[in-house]
Amino acid sequence: MTDDADEERGIVPEGDPRPHRAGNYGDAPVGPRTLRPAPGRTPRVRAAVLIALMIVALPVSGIIDVAVQLRESFPTGGPNLDRPGVLIGFVVGAAVGVGFPAVVAVKEARARGRDRTRSLAVLIASLAVLAIALPTHGRVLTYQTTKTVELVVQKAQAPTELERTTEERDVRAELVALGDDTVRALGADPGLRSVSGERAGGVRRDSCHLGNLSTGVEWTYSYDWRSATGPDGAPPAPDGDPLPTAAGDLAAVAELWRARGVTAVSEGEEPGRLRAEADWLRDYPTVHPGPSVRLVTTCFVGT
Repeated sequence: MTDDADEERGIVPEGDPRPHRAGNYGDAPVGPRTLRPAPGRTPRVRAAVLIALMIVALPVSGIIDVAVQLRESFPTGGPNLDRPGVLIGFVVGAAVGVGFPAVVAVKEARARGRDRTRSLAVLIASLAVLAIALPTHGRVLTYQTTKTVELVVQKAQAPTELERTTEERDVRAELVALGDDTVRALGADPGLRSVSGERAGGVRRDSCHLGNLSTGVEWTYSYDWRSATGPDGAPPAPDGDPLPTAAGDLAAVAELWRARGVTAVSEGEEPGRLRAEADWLRDYPTVHPGPSVRLVTTCFVGT
């Protein structure tokens, strides 16, 4: 049996392996070794998954953009998306198409800086996807952001002086007077009844948008001989024939309008049609000798 003194002098009998001892150099017993991949190296499966996800994200982001645009233009089962909602939708699309590959590219570049043996496949794929997605989404976001800012500025504007004229004048009464006098100048009676029992020369109130996109009001005056009854309640003229009393005196109509600050403009190549032009009236075909009269105001602040 080898004693401690012989072991210290290095004398060990054959067939008797020296037991391991912790020495002065900090060595410790070595157990079974486990093989590990080199630090920082991207496994092939992980690289393939990342590349596939980035490729799929490219068309998905385009689908999101198209869906947002369609939702804004053609709402189904709900109101149109407002401008901030549209912008948020395009930001989500850009986050999918640009944000995801950008994050992957940054992480891979940093990892590559720490370990030069790291695979370049994921980094190259992310840069390729960014080269396609960044210009497209960049232009879309720039355009949508500009539109949103313009809309915010537009909504912050006060109504124009013309839009506020309803505070000082009765636009509806002016429209009725102009419409009735126009019908009379054409040889008809606006006070008769229509086939529905309402006044033949009627006025309708509708909602509209002011210049700052706030809700306003507009009025429409309409008279059509094809729906107006006769003085004795007789039905309208058959086959749309003009009224027997129809004068068709467009010169008288033009003179009447001129006296009230309204310009009469010939409409199209067909004779007998006039359009009324004034700052408080819409540019709309208005008069046909039958007679038929339609006058529409611009949008005013509601009262």
